[in-house]
Amino acid sequence: MPMQGRFLIAVLAVLLAGPGAAPVFGAPLDEIGGPFTLTDRFGETRSDRDFRGRFMLIFFGYANCQSICPVGLHRMTAALDRLSEQEQSRIQPILITVDRQYDTPEALALAMPKIHPRLLGLTGTAKQLRKAYRAFQIEFKQVLQTAGGKPILAHGSFIYLMRPNGKFATLILPVMDEEKIAAILRRYLSRES
Repeated sequence: MPMQGRFLIAVLAVLLAGPGAAPVFGAPLDEIGGPFTLTDRFGETRSDRDFRGRFMLIFFGYANCQSICPVGLHRMTAALDRLSEQEQSRIQPILITVDRQYDTPEALALAMPKIHPRLLGLTGTAKQLRKAYRAFQIEFKQVLQTAGGKPILAHGSFIYLMRPNGKFATLILPVMDEEKIAAILRRYLSRES
């Protein structure tokens, strides 16, 4: 089945799951995700293996986005803030950039703390990022430019919840209410305790 068809099924499953439900998708969606090696805002190399034992909550976007990124990142991090400190410690929120030209480690170091203190921004070489995009089935393209010449990108906007073993758990819609996102996170946390 084409990638867009898989995601349409995933979106419908999320919508039909109802408030507080935690939809779990089977094959072929369980093939989403995979190894990545990228660079964090401190210039340190980070891989998916660094987060084994914790859930990863991953959003693909960019720091200068004025569209879905602020909404998705706000809802994602606001949901985390609704969890207990112990629950939060079991989840790593991550932004993987789709704009490596402007989302340098230095730019991410300025932008990420403004969004949330625990949000980890990752960038990398074109080859490293392509590998991550393929693993998570991300597509994006430049659609416009700002007056200052920066790209405006259309990109996938799901929030990916990955299990402590690095395997795919579920997709979360970035426009979902933060309490519903928190309920999904709590359900997965209770299953993996």
